[in-house]
Amino acid sequence: MKKFLGITSGIVAIFLMLGCATVNIYVTFPEKEIRNAATDIENSLEGGGETGSFNFNPFSPPALLYAESISPELKVYTSEIKTALASRRKRSSLINEYKSKGVIGENNKGLVQIRGVAPSSVQRLVREENKDRMTIYQALVRQNNMPPEQLDIVQEQFAAVHREKANKGEWIQLPTGKWIKK
Repeated sequence: MKKFLGITSGIVAIFLMLGCATVNIYVTFPEKEIRNAATDIENSLEGGGETGSFNFNPFSPPALLYAESISPELKVYTSEIKTALASRRKRSSLINEYKSKGVIGENNKGLVQIRGVAPSSVQRLVREENKDRMTIYQALVRQNNMPPEQLDIVQEQFAAVHREKANKGEWIQLPTGKWIKK
């Protein structure tokens, strides 16, 4: 009987240890997929909502966890990202106005940057915009279980989209760091 209890308690202990194990799996997404998500998110600012290319359904059934069969989809429109987008949407006309005047430009990290001297109201506007942009970038990395170092790639892809979408005469920073008027 003691031998049976010893074996049983050993098996229970093994299952408890396995149940408490934490496994972190980082997913690296191709730059093209990140660029598509960036384009979709930035386009949604103009249209007032999601464009539909990327959707996240938290009620979808879980996928089987076989490593060879996982093809991850980028989670884009989560509540955290939607909140940051709503905030950005409220100030987008002001941002666009200051970009067209040459007061601010799009840098190569996916953020807006003051070009020269600007009043405190513009400085505050830029800080708020960049805070929301970083919230989006960091949420994409975190919610998609990407390695933290992939944040730079996410920012670079958003910067590329911002350069593409910039209007003629607006300041943009090239990947090399050089500023030009588009």
